[in-house]
Amino acid sequence: PGPSRPAPTPPSAPACGGGGSVDDCYYTANISSAISPPHHLPPQLILAGLSAAVRRLAARLIDESDETGDLRADLEEVATALGADIANVEAVLGVCQGFDPTGVMARSIPECLGLQLKERGRYDPAMEAMVKNLQLVAKHDLKGLADICGVDKEDLLDMMTELRQLSPKPGSSFAGDASVAVTPDVY
Repeated sequence: PGPSRPAPTPPSAPACGGGGSVDDCYYTANISSAISPPHHLPPQLILAGLSAAVRRLAARLIDESDETGDLRADLEEVATALGADIANVEAVLGVCQGFDPTGVMARSIPECLGLQLKERGRYDPAMEAMVKNLQLVAKHDLKGLADICGVDKEDLLDMMTELRQLSPKPGSSFAGDASVAVTPDVY
């Protein structure tokens, strides 16, 4: 028995996307049951089977997401910084938005809710109109919403019930205290 060694420091999220090994990403992703989206997403990126260039773009987008999973980057700035075409960055974002939980890496609440509704097969024109007019939902303006969505009051109430079942911050389930319990070598 030699001297006690400190616990290894987990690699940062950029190492997972930009050249870190699969083991590094696995270690980072499993360090705590309360991990944040920037640490939850790289293992999904590895499993997506993307080319190295696409992984590099996706890793940058993941790095630009906050603790609740919202994307806070300007896509044109990311494209310029990486020397990529904006269309490619948008396509890669579409791939990343397919990661778990649904709605992660959205740039706005309407986009987040739209992603969740699309997954459920419920993003029809009426629901799209509702999502684009969330301020009317907040005001509980049923008449205005019914007119914009082109539905009757009963259908509108059903749509509002379905909307309430969605999470505007799906990545927040991963946010929280990410403290790691340390087991001492010697008691």
